[in-house]
Amino acid sequence: MPQLYSFHLIDSNDIHLIDPLTSNLQILSNLTLSFINKRSSITNLTISSCPLDQLFHHVFKYTPILTYFNSQYFSQHYNQTINYPNDNINKAVHLKELSIFNFKYKFEDLKRLAKQTPKLTNLKLYETYDLDMINVIQW
Repeated sequence: MPQLYSFHLIDSNDIHLIDPLTSNLQILSNLTLSFINKRSSITNLTISSCPLDQLFHHVFKYTPILTYFNSQYFSQHYNQTINYPNDNINKAVHLKELSIFNFKYKFEDLKRLAKQTPKLTNLKLYETYDLDMINVIQW
């Protein structure tokens, strides 16, 4: 499938693809990140869930020209700010649009995300639990 441009895998529970990422693939919708295991030309990515550390260390690393990212569930196991070593964080220098539903992190984590996305122009957060997200002084 060398000419494949867009790939939407709606229910991947029973489907195991060895290497679906072609050099021309730019749009990927999937339930998990398991298919992203090497650098790709993906510019538009939609997944069901993604912890922030995976976004920094996996998504941003393997999708260096990503311009749009959408995740339905953004959460961590513990409600605490995560300390990431600066040398291991990848930036998304092309990311312009970010849509996150169920953002279960603190405002400090959002600030860290903003530092890694310098060209972000459109941010949509739905259902956050941290009241600092609506604190004008924090912004």
